Amino acid sequence: MPEAKFCISCGALVSTIPPESNEPSKNPYLRRNIAVAVVLVFIVASSILIFGLNLKTSTQNPTTTGTYIFIQQHTHIHGESLEGNYRGPMIDFPTYSFDNKTGTLRGMMNFEINDTLVAIYGSGLGLSGAAGGGASTSLYGVFDLPYKKDDLQILRIDLDGTAHISYRGLSITLRNGEEWTNTTSRIDSKEVGNMKGKAMLTITDKIINHGILEKSKVIVGAR
Repeated sequence: MPEAKFCISCGALVSTIPPESNEPSKNPYLRRNIAVAVVLVFIVASSILIFGLNLKTSTQNPTTTGTYIFIQQHTHIHGESLEGNYRGPMIDFPTYSFDNKTGTLRGMMNFEINDTLVAIYGSGLGLSGAAGGGASTSLYGVFDLPYKKDDLQILRIDLDGTAHISYRGLSITLRNGEEWTNTTSRIDSKEVGNMKGKAMLTITDKIINHGILEKSKVIVGAR
């Protein structure tokens, strides 16, 4: 508001406008809004930091230079003849063996056991009954994730050894020592030359996470 003051030298009333105050506003609503904004900024910054740490943890290599993860997938097909002459093929041969008690893996491998090895993937097929006979297995070295071989993909491995896997469109999570099993059945017909047959096939798919193991117990060239 303008102020009226008496001028001694001129004997008149002079109207003046006081300068704007530099003091901070004492409006309580403004202070409250500022405090709320500070709290929100702190919450958002903390959430971003925690999310970043969790993302780093979930994708970090769980193995050291002396350890690896062993993941095994095996399909077994058993056939029961229903009519005619149904006979599947004979296959061979197993290229590796694993001792679950000692954690020793023996087998034929065309990859190097070195510090960059993250996991070993074992794949196999077994036939029995009218479906055929024998077994065929192979080992593959995993040096980077994600890793894909045929129908199976290892997406990531957590620090505790938990494996996140995609298999034929299914998402599978396996901790150390856990296994996933799926069994299906179907009727199959076969015709070879003049021979015809029909059989009920039972197909069992199994995936096992053997967990974190020592590379020193991997023996190459023997099974």
